[in-house]
Amino acid sequence: MIVGGKDIKTTNDATGKFVFNTSGSEVLIEDLTNATQKAFNLDPITNVTITSPVFNPLQFNARATLFDVKGATQNLDQINLELQRRNHDGFPIRLIANNGNQFTRIDRGVDYGKYPKFIVISILTFNLYDYKEYMDYHDCMCYISLKYHKKIFYYLLQIHTLEVLKWDNIHKHPFTKREIKNFTSLDFWMAFFSDKTSYKELEIMASQSTVMSIAKEKIDLFVQDKNNLKAYNQADEVDRIQAGAISFAAKEAANDIQVQIATNMLRDNKSINEVAKYSELPINKVKELKTKLSL
Repeated sequence: MIVGGKDIKTTNDATGKFVFNTSGSEVLIEDLTNATQKAFNLDPITNVTITSPVFNPLQFNARATLFDVKGATQNLDQINLELQRRNHDGFPIRLIANNGNQFTRIDRGVDYGKYPKFIVISILTFNLYDYKEYMDYHDCMCYISLKYHKKIFYYLLQIHTLEVLKWDNIHKHPFTKREIKNFTSLDFWMAFFSDKTSYKELEIMASQSTVMSIAKEKIDLFVQDKNNLKAYNQADEVDRIQAGAISFAAKEAANDIQVQIATNMLRDNKSINEVAKYSELPINKVKELKTKLSL
């Protein structure tokens, strides 16, 4: 969105940390966390702790996690809320591994039947699943039976994902004041994190929601400080470099698979044209590979 003549993303690391990790941010974090709780029919959180670094534009280091919030419900269920901006380093595996370790924090003397729930909520600014196959923007994963998919083996660990890009597909931009009247608290936040949301839409949201009004004021304050904008540009550059690295790694991995397919086919004495067709490698690459294999 264009704010004060600057193109600003609310999920830029510097912007996000200013909005959620500076003075007065507690009300925003609490509202966001309980918006997810309400949407999933979970108990409200009684205490909230922000574990991500406090924003300092003069000593700024960009990172993939925009904010990390921990809390607990009245029933002592443990809540972990985070926003992830990049799908890299085996994100799903890390998500499961990191949060599965939550159970190691439980006192060994506690009755097995008295374990609290561990609920992980990850707001994603990338598509974790293909939109054409999985259209819902919210999903919840827990341990289930492979044979009987509806049989939940273990539900105390829940991993909720909220995909902003899929929310965008459901709620088309630009939206109006009339449409916003039907927004839930979570809809407001999903719109706030969307790169498609304009400043005009943010103004409309602010006119309908006290929390969004506070969030808008934070954005307005952010662009008024040149040190904040310098940190913004630094974070943006880190994003571009890392996105390029991820894209390169993905292409390298795909190329490795193509080469392996071609190698196996050549060893089976398949024709060069057939190898090129099924491996999707250029014919000249297949010829080079065949020459290497025959040396």
